[in-house]
Amino acid sequence: MEHLPNKEKISSLLSSSTHPSPEIFAYSETDSTNLRARVWASEHPENRETKIFIASSQSAGRGRKGRSFSSERGGIYLSLLLYPDAKGFDATAITAYSAVKLCEAIEALSTARPFIKWVNDLYLDGRKIAGILAEGVMGSDGKIAYLVLGMGINVYKREFPDDISHIAGSIEALTGERLCLDTLAAKIIECVLQNIASPDSEECFLEYRRRCGVVGKEVTVIKASEQYPATVIDLERDYSLLIRRQDGECERLFTGEVSTKMTPPECTKKQENKDFS
Repeated sequence: MEHLPNKEKISSLLSSSTHPSPEIFAYSETDSTNLRARVWASEHPENRETKIFIASSQSAGRGRKGRSFSSERGGIYLSLLLYPDAKGFDATAITAYSAVKLCEAIEALSTARPFIKWVNDLYLDGRKIAGILAEGVMGSDGKIAYLVLGMGINVYKREFPDDISHIAGSIEALTGERLCLDTLAAKIIECVLQNIASPDSEECFLEYRRRCGVVGKEVTVIKASEQYPATVIDLERDYSLLIRRQDGECERLFTGEVSTKMTPPECTKKQENKDFS
């Protein structure tokens, strides 16, 4: 049976914490909620109010570097259309902030304790359960015209494509808990909007670092033209990784990816069960 996100329920859950509650556009299926947000923003340039775009499935979901993101039913695919008043756009800080808030939302409704793989993925028990994609569009005045913050979360058990079946997981498959999609969507939106005006706070950085699953790990650094082994020494304040190569040389990694066996840091050990609906 098709599931259309219940925007009335989501709005009612948001009304007590978010004033005013953002307008929500819900789809049973769409190409990409990020794309829907961008199209809406381009067609309504006079409007600068937060909007939410949420779908039960996507036919053209995307991750970083244009990669496809498996978006079948059983997940939450949502994008927040935001209008930050800032001249700069730090996609890394926004993404890091969102990763922390997504962890907090999931933890508020389940026993799951996700951790973060630098910079935009959430893992649980060694399996990827969520990804984040932030896209900013600059206006002619040098300010951000708008920001689209997209998230995809694997919630229910399902079969994943062969190329990601060894790494992808879901909250239900890994915890045995079947969360209400609309309730979780509302909690995610609530958590993200709490402090979205100041995403690069020291508090957020420390929380991201505490949850980061690659600090102290042996990794393979993956760049466009090379791959090499290294050790992650620390996470720097600008969210770059301080790494040590095998020859002893240290460097800061601002872009690229790291690959390693994803095991949680101590902070994400499971705690007491929480009520959810």
